[in-house]
Amino acid sequence: MVDLLPLFPYPLFKIDTKPEFDDIQDDLIDFCYLEKKNNTKGLKNSNVDGWHSPILLHQERFIKYRDFMQKYIINSVGSYIGPETSIGFDGSWININGKNSSNVDHNHPKCNLAGCLWIKANENSGEIKLRNPNCFLHYNLLEVLDKETKENLFLKNTHKIKPTEGTMIIFPADLMHSVSPNSNDDEEDRISIAFNLSVNINNSKADNNGKL
Repeated sequence: MVDLLPLFPYPLFKIDTKPEFDDIQDDLIDFCYLEKKNNTKGLKNSNVDGWHSPILLHQERFIKYRDFMQKYIINSVGSYIGPETSIGFDGSWININGKNSSNVDHNHPKCNLAGCLWIKANENSGEIKLRNPNCFLHYNLLEVLDKETKENLFLKNTHKIKPTEGTMIIFPADLMHSVSPNSNDDEEDRISIAFNLSVNINNSKADNNGKL
């Protein structure tokens, strides 16, 4: 008898915010384009040609959208953590990637979890690619394992996720990731709100499991 155990996996949370997302999608898209109009230069970080907003966190115009994401984080990630642990926002920003725009390999230092909510996207908008942190150390083994084992246990060099409107993903902030180019022929933008989260162990029990 042989047991193959997937030791020390990296957790990734995939959260569906529909149907509530459908009620705010158009308003959220308008908000993102207005932010770009008011700050056309944006920031240059991992983005290649795309627009990266300044950090949004406590700005009054962003609060209702932050609260929307916060609710789903509490209801999903919060159910997996202990009662003495809380999760807090460290920063949020908008990404608008037009045709051929992408994001190079990067991670999110000075926080514990990173994530994004896809606001506008389709099958040609580009995938997020999460890189196995052990791909160098385990390269030969990853090359020779059979395809079914790799897929079932996520034992591969990279894992790709196509963006879906209204879907949020959250993963450890040190995990290297990139976004492939937006290949829409009609120049349809890909829009997302990315964010950083901190995980805090409190001395006294939090009022709510996963409270932000």
